[in-house]
Amino acid sequence: MSLHDPRRLGQGFREDEDQLDVFNCVEQLHAADLHRMLSQERGEYRFNRVPRPGQAPVRVSPVALALVLPRHALGCLLAGQPAVPPDADTPTLTSAAIESTSHFEHIAKALTLLTGLCELALHHRGLRDAVLSRPDFGTQLVDAANMVLLAVTGPEADACVAGAGEQARVQAALDRAAMVPAALRALAFAFTARGGPQAVAAAVGGVLDWQSICEAVLTHPRGAMLLEAGFDAVRTVVLAVRAALVGDTQGAAVYRLAYYAGAAMELLSYMCVTPLFYHRLMLHDASGAAPLRLVLACLTLHDTPLAAPPFARSADRASSATSSKLVAVQPPYRTEKGEGAAELLAARGFALLLMLAECEDPSFMDQVSQNPATRRLADHVNNRAAAYIGQVLLRPSTALYPAVPGESQMAINTLRAAELLSDDSNFRAGLIPLLAPTAAHLLASDPRRFPLALEDDILINSVSMASLEVVRGYERAAAAAFPPVRGKAGRALRMGQQLALERGVLLAKLLVNLHVYVEGSCSPELKDAFVRRLIQVLRSPAAQATQRLQTTLRNLQSLHQLLAPFGPPHAGPDQQLLSEIDMALMADLVARISDALRQSMQPAAPAAAATQQQPPQQQQLAGGQPEGAAQQQQHQQHQQQGQQQQGQATPSPAASVHQLQQSVQQQLPPQQEQEQQEQQRQESTDLGSADRTMLDANRLGGEGGEDSVALKSEPEAAMEIDG
Repeated sequence: MSLHDPRRLGQGFREDEDQLDVFNCVEQLHAADLHRMLSQERGEYRFNRVPRPGQAPVRVSPVALALVLPRHALGCLLAGQPAVPPDADTPTLTSAAIESTSHFEHIAKALTLLTGLCELALHHRGLRDAVLSRPDFGTQLVDAANMVLLAVTGPEADACVAGAGEQARVQAALDRAAMVPAALRALAFAFTARGGPQAVAAAVGGVLDWQSICEAVLTHPRGAMLLEAGFDAVRTVVLAVRAALVGDTQGAAVYRLAYYAGAAMELLSYMCVTPLFYHRLMLHDASGAAPLRLVLACLTLHDTPLAAPPFARSADRASSATSSKLVAVQPPYRTEKGEGAAELLAARGFALLLMLAECEDPSFMDQVSQNPATRRLADHVNNRAAAYIGQVLLRPSTALYPAVPGESQMAINTLRAAELLSDDSNFRAGLIPLLAPTAAHLLASDPRRFPLALEDDILINSVSMASLEVVRGYERAAAAAFPPVRGKAGRALRMGQQLALERGVLLAKLLVNLHVYVEGSCSPELKDAFVRRLIQVLRSPAAQATQRLQTTLRNLQSLHQLLAPFGPPHAGPDQQLLSEIDMALMADLVARISDALRQSMQPAAPAAAATQQQPPQQQQLAGGQPEGAAQQQQHQQHQQQGQQQQGQATPSPAASVHQLQQSVQQQLPPQQEQEQQEQQRQESTDLGSADRTMLDANRLGGEGGEDSVALKSEPEAAMEIDG
């Protein structure tokens, strides 16, 4: 028998197991550098000096330890051992000093140690053959991971969420939450070697073979249980993070909880990218309820009494007792103790939705919106997403209200989700009444400040290949259109240009997706619904209708001109970011606003005399919709003229880039800049100003109660948009 024969390496593990104090090994080795401790003597791997408090160090076989750890974790979970403080049974199990605060923390340490041993085995073929290749090891590990996830989802869910809201009990929540990413990570490192030598080499470099991981897990008889249990366990940890943010829990504990939730979501996201995992998920639950519940949990993190930075909720005497205003405030923000945890988790929720939406056959978006079991959940996700979209689009400048960690990632993922939801016929109808007021207030903002909506610093972090390809598309377009730059400052400028371009494209796609109408795929009620609602909001109050329409038209033309070089027919293959349909819809939207402006500038006397003879309902329709064939013909003629002018005056990419750079870099003299910032600060915080920057649980961005549309949530209204 060879010294490296796996039978030789594993033949003595049962004898070692009888003498092995697994409790002590877990407590002493879970955070140790196993690579430095490992030695090889006569063909056998050993940890020569494992500490034992009060006793001499002991030699431990890593093979025996790895093979026993799945059963050890499962036994500790079922028996509630090691008990803290020790009970009558604890001394019969171990003489080691237990430093864990509960048996849940000990289980998390055991799974962490198992992950370290699996990672160690990737570097040593003998360990890999003796441990990772054994079928019984994989079976026991899947059983242990399933039981851990089910425990957090079921019996321990209430204790985890309740304990997270109190500093005195938060350790109980931390112990339970730590088990979730530890279990998922152990599965990943244990099964990535199933992909063969190339997968092992990639794993040594830090890249795991998720296809092999999913195959190994899902071929297990009880592997399908992990699908739903994994999502629900992570959802429990996310709810614990919200409870900690609302309660008196201190920042360090909130950050640790959020770290566990984020790590677990990242591991689940990598699994969702694999086609096998998605298809088995939809076979297990055709409605897609489990992942959708997790997405919704992430999007409820900023519900009352919290708010997404830089906003805070304040009582409003004029509104009901259950509602509150969202007003821009200076730091510290309400979620600051999480150090960006809530914002990053909201971003991860949107990212998970985006990745699931990339899957087809069956379409995830179709399944969740058309299945009776998840239709209500899908509506809640749509409503919460609309609230986030409004806050991101109407956020005041970061020069006045500094961004917090994670907010930039939340903003870009929110805009990407806005493009996804507005482009889906299942969700567009619900978004139109919610986002038309938001779009109206954004487009009617001061043209000098409108470019600021495209300038905020944004971090891009994508998981799926499709998302990465989108990012590369913006990189290619920026490289082809923008002049070359050098040095650190030049790279920072290029990144700012690229991100401003991406935000501009995403805003344009949101507008055209809400404006689109495809005959046969949309109900007749949706035809022109967005532009009618947009114009209706812009005409309120009536005294400012002309000014607001003029500003909106100017901002739309500016956006259209900025993006024209990145769409057909002017864009090259590396620069095209918008389709021909997108450009046509943008031009049509500009023409419709121009028609509305022309109507508002017509002599008021004859119109007033005519409207005095009409009922109020007909007056409202006359103010919000075009009438008659002559008006439609006038609209078509104006649209054709606008397209001809656009074709004649389309700027070159260099000119458009120059405008973008001017909008990003333009600076005023110090004294004027300070006066302008002070004026903007007063306007953005003055509750009596009609142009104030305010988002409200009953209002989002402006005044005019009769145009408000409520965003319903569970169990109360989360936000209303006031047109």
